[in-house]
Amino acid sequence: MTGLAIGSFYRSYPALASFLTASILACIADIVAQIMDECTKRLEKRRIVGMVLYSGLVSGICVEYMYSSVFPVIFGVTEGGFLRAIRMTIFDECINAPLLWLPPAYMAQAIVYGTSIREAIQKYMTDVREHGLLIKYWSIWIPMSLFNFAIVPLHFRVAFVAVVSFFWMIILSIVANRKESNSDDEDKLCEPEPSMGSKTTW
Repeated sequence: MTGLAIGSFYRSYPALASFLTASILACIADIVAQIMDECTKRLEKRRIVGMVLYSGLVSGICVEYMYSSVFPVIFGVTEGGFLRAIRMTIFDECINAPLLWLPPAYMAQAIVYGTSIREAIQKYMTDVREHGLLIKYWSIWIPMSLFNFAIVPLHFRVAFVAVVSFFWMIILSIVANRKESNSDDEDKLCEPEPSMGSKTTW
């Protein structure tokens, strides 16, 4: 009965369901990431707000719109089977990910820390070039997206993304909020990056 109620909620209120699922899991994921980060001495509330804001709006609502409204127009609804799932995966990982899914995580952090969007984009590009952000992303999301588009029912695809995002958000939060170690200090104290306050991905 509970399963039917959950399914009905996701069908009836897809945007709200997607926002709540993504936001709650992002909150938990960032708390876990901060606990794992030896440079973080106490939980940074603004960092959590930034990741929740990003995940709820982008990973929740924007992904819901993309998968439910845009993809059916571009790729059709049923025709193509597994080949269609491959095309959707390629589009999502090669176009959506670097342009739509990842940069807003850095922009959200810039907003909550009061830094500029330009600095946020520079931080994103640095993480892509020097810290392997996209490689980390693709290693998780290419197989997961293929499974999602090939197997998971349409009304549960965003929920599936949110569940996988729980683990991805831990990685993203650590990478995006990366702090540099002060090698001149014998205790190697961690100092926040000046551009992001403390970091970035989801």
